[in-house]
Formats: sequence, C-alpha cells, structure tokens
Amino acid sequence: METPGPSTDEPPAKIHKSEVINPEVSTETNKCKCELNVPGINKINEKNILYMHVEGDTFYAKKKDKKLKTELNEKFKTELLQKVCCLRNSNGGLLVTHVVDRDAGFGRNLDRFDQRFEIDLNNMIEDDSPYWMNYRRRWLQPTEKGEYQDYILLYVKGSSSVSTQAFNTYMPNDGSIERPKAREIAEYMSKFHKASDTKNDSKIGGDEFKEGDTLPYYENRDLQFKRLDQGVLQCSQGKDLPTDKAAVEKILALRLYDYITAFTKLEQGGVIYFGVEEQKTEPPRENAEGHPTYHYKVRGLSLTENDKLQIKTDLLTNIKQNMLWVDDKGNTLKEEDVARKVEITFHSTKEDDTSYVIEVVVPQQYAGMVFTEKKGPFAWRLSRTGDKKKIIPVDLAKWQDRVKMMLTCEKCKKGARQSVEQQQQQQQPQQK
Repeated sequence: METPGPSTDEPPAKIHKSEVINPEVSTETNKCKCELNVPGINKINEKNILYMHVEGDTFYAKKKDKKLKTELNEKFKTELLQKVCCLRNSNGGLLVTHVVDRDAGFGRNLDRFDQRFEIDLNNMIEDDSPYWMNYRRRWLQPTEKGEYQDYILLYVKGSSSVSTQAFNTYMPNDGSIERPKAREIAEYMSKFHKASDTKNDSKIGGDEFKEGDTLPYYENRDLQFKRLDQGVLQCSQGKDLPTDKAAVEKILALRLYDYITAFTKLEQGGVIYFGVEEQKTEPPRENAEGHPTYHYKVRGLSLTENDKLQIKTDLLTNIKQNMLWVDDKGNTLKEEDVARKVEITFHSTKEDDTSYVIEVVVPQQYAGMVFTEKKGPFAWRLSRTGDKKKIIPVDLAKWQDRVKMMLTCEKCKKGARQSVEQQQQQQQPQQK
C-alpha cells in the first residue's frame, strides 16, 4: 500500500517530465533560512524539499486576537497550498514549516492544522484517491534530550496528472455554484461545446419590476437575485464612495465573476438581477415542521443617468480586464470580444425613472472555459536553475492537456477506483 513518505528511486511517470514554463513569472523558494538550521533535515531522503515560516499565533492566538489570527491564517493558507500544489506537480516531496515563537503553553496536537487544511489539501487530489495515500504530517523528531523541534513536516505525494490549487471557475448546481472537482473539469473540457442560438428563457420582462412588488419567480441554476439598495451600500465597505462606484464594488463582492463562469457552462447562459431582496417567511407556529419559504421583492437602487452609464462601463471594464476567456481551441479571447459575451441592462422600478434593477446576463453557453482570474487556474510546479528553486505557474495549454488526461490516465483511473471502493466500504453496516 503506497503512502506519502521518503522518496524512492522509482523513475517518475512520463506525465511528470520536467519542463521550465514561464520562467519570468516565478517565486523564489529559498529565501527561508530554515534549511540551514533544521536539525537532521539532511538525513531525510527527499529530492524536493520546500520551506516556509508561520507565526505561532496562527495556531495559538487568543480569542481576543481574532482579527490577527484570521489575517495570519489566510497568509499561511495561501502559501502552504501553493507550495503543496507545486510539490504535487513536481513528483512530490516534503514541505517543512517552521512554527516561529510557538507558545510552549500549548500542546503538540496538530488538530488545528488538520482542521484548517484537510479540505483544501483533499481538493488538490485530482484522481479522487484517499487523503491518506497523498499526505502525511508530523512534527520533526525530538532531539536526543527528548525535546520536540518546532517544525511540521508534511510529506506530499506526486500528482498522477496535474494538481490545481484553485480552478478559478465554477460549476452550476440548482441551488448554488460550487468549486468543481478535477474530474468534473476534465469531463466538461473533454466535450465539444457549441455556443447556443437558443435565447435565455429565464430573463424577466422589464415591465415586471415594480418597486415593492413580489416577483412570481424563484432562483435556480440560471436565475439569481441579489439585494442592492441604498441600505446595502450604506453598510458596505464602499459607503463613502459615490453611488456608482459603491454599486460596482458591491456587485463584484456579490461574486459576479463566479456566477459568470458558471453561466457560461449552461446551454442558455444565465442572468442575475441586482435590486431584488430575498425575504424569508417562516411557517405558521401550528405548522412548526414546515420549511421556511422565500419571496423575492423588488427594491431598486436610486440612480442617475450618469450613474447608469458609469456602472455599465465599469462593470464591463472589470470583466474584460480581470477575467480570462479561452475558446475551445485554446485561444484567449480579446477584450473587445469579451464585452459582447455579457449584457447589462437597467430596469426602472418607479414611474419617475429614479430607481432601477440591474440585469447582468450571459445570453448563451461559451464554447471554451472562463476563469475569474486573468492568470487562469492556479497550478504550480518547481523549476530548478543550478541549486536555486523557483515556483512557477503551469502553462495553461499544458494544464488543459493534463486535466483531460484524467479520463485516460491509468493512475488517475486507479485512484478513482480506490476512492469508490473506500466509499462503498464506509457505507457498509458495521459488523457486530
């Protein structure tokens, strides 16, 4: 049974052949001086060893330091996941984390480490093989005096195809949009997708938006409602901004990019209406077992003609400049063409045309893949120049090829079978 640990002399699979990709975009991995001070690290048989620091407060900060703890956690999480992804795409290896200024009043339990990272680490297992076959963590062995060293060792197994820290694209469910699994992305990319000529039938007629009225519709995979009124803007971080700027900031914060990537995968696209409030109605007390119901009430945003023009311009500019659209042939869509893939319309909710619902629609499926980040998916690998190591992004075209390999790669199929077998064993009743 294969588990992550010290490397063997087994030659890497052909799919892992070392390549230097985009060397101009890199992160130095040897700025950390821990490798000079870690006792016994030279005895560990691993070709790829990366190092990083983490403040002890990340794990052990008091409750009163909640803001600090959150900031440290996010920074640590981003760096750790990037380096793990890099090791997975470089035949595996070891990540050494130096816990700086660890509070000796706390024990050596690694539950907090596991709670923070197990889900994210599991998400980077592209072949669905079990977690324990891909990772193993422990404290560095104690010294001769029996004192533990403040270093966490995380052994990482190499990927069977390509590991991805963040796909930066979403899949539509009926009640939500979700981070896809690697094999879902592979399945979607393996199919030929053609831009549909069918008109999106979830769009609502502009004359149906009357201030205070309840709409006779409900949310689904291609129809979403979001509250956006003066009250929302006053409570947002952009409350001191002009109305048009605050509205754009809030719309982007409501995951506009995420929804666009999900809608582009649907045959008829999808639409979001900003300016419709979701109101929950609890069941009557005598019917306590009933589920709450939701109604969608029109609450438009007060806008001038200039506000409308500026909001539309700024939203399209953000979509063009910050998102990546790649067609089914691997070509990046030009910014002027991206602007034609998303339509923005304002629907008046009052007779005096002072209040509006903002409609953002993806009118049809996109024949390709759309990402929330201009850099595309976040996938990393290790590049070596002499004794120097750099973390560099995996080239997008190679990432796409390797993702598609998941459907044919024997190692990937084996991992998927093992995952299914494990799930079946867990579902079987326990023998008494």
